[in-house]
Amino acid sequence: MGRTIELPIVEFPQYVEELSKDFTHLFKQERQRTHFKQLTTGYVLAKKKNFSHMNGSFTDHSDQSNLNRFITGNQWDEHEMNRVKIRMINHLEQPDFVILDDVVVQKQGTKIYGKDWHYDHNLGRSVWG
Repeated sequence: MGRTIELPIVEFPQYVEELSKDFTHLFKQERQRTHFKQLTTGYVLAKKKNFSHMNGSFTDHSDQSNLNRFITGNQWDEHEMNRVKIRMINHLEQPDFVILDDVVVQKQGTKIYGKDWHYDHNLGRSVWG
């Protein structure tokens, strides 16, 4: 069985560039907007969904701690971000479906930002994630 090679990300996909325009007013600095697009792209294209791996997937990247601070510093309005997302969903051009996936990624560490016990419907029990 062969190992798959993950290609580096050299630019943001066009759909990320287009969709992220609706969120630009949430970020004061260009670097914050770039981190937002890195996360959006990384969640879709990166093989591993952790900050270090997503950050390293880009050919043009800074230290992963910058991306981590972008998330943990949270200097934008979360409620406004949710309002933008809801507006986008409500203004779909076609009658499409929006799937809200409640996957819980299990974690082992105790010093991970945002971790807590969550009920995993697939396992039928609570998991640390």
